[in-house]
Amino acid sequence: NYPVFKSNPYKESETRRQPWETSTAYHIPPFQTVSPAGTGVFINDMEVSHADIGHLVTICGASIAPGRYWFDTVSGAWGRVNDPYGTIGFLSVPNVAQLVRRPMKPSCSNGRTNIFINGREITEMEVARLNASGIYPSRGTRYWLLEYGQYGVEGSTTMLGSLRAMGTQSSGDNFWSTSLGVAGNSSGDAGYISFDDGTSVSWG
Repeated sequence: NYPVFKSNPYKESETRRQPWETSTAYHIPPFQTVSPAGTGVFINDMEVSHADIGHLVTICGASIAPGRYWFDTVSGAWGRVNDPYGTIGFLSVPNVAQLVRRPMKPSCSNGRTNIFINGREITEMEVARLNASGIYPSRGTRYWLLEYGQYGVEGSTTMLGSLRAMGTQSSGDNFWSTSLGVAGNSSGDAGYISFDDGTSVSWG
């Protein structure tokens, strides 16, 4: 199955809470100054401590390779910084958001599509995967996406649909690969992605 895209109504410049931001599960803890953790794992430009790495391993069910990652504290989407694949998977917002003390940057995926989901500009590969799922986002449009898949256009509380429902309509073994050397497979809620540098990630 293609990863389900969730959008984020969170805007750093806004102080007024939106109707879809009423749950405390989406609260972003205040930034705290900490000493360098030395783990080599950065989430939203902040190095994660050894203690928090332990919590993340328990949540993800897999080890976390050193690197720079982004995490959407509203939808639970995550990926590697500047990775053209974009969204790799989704994690539990209540469990992970408390460990992430900074919002993701709009440019964290190095997208050039002029399509934004929860403030992050998505990549061409993400657009292609959405199109393959029958979803055609409009360029120049900003979308919000919640943890359970409901999505809509920023500035409106109208839900356009449920991406998670679309993403779970089919099941089974789904291998895919790209000309960029990225390949993966998924079945139900489990899967993996391997990258051209020899590293890989898995979930489920």
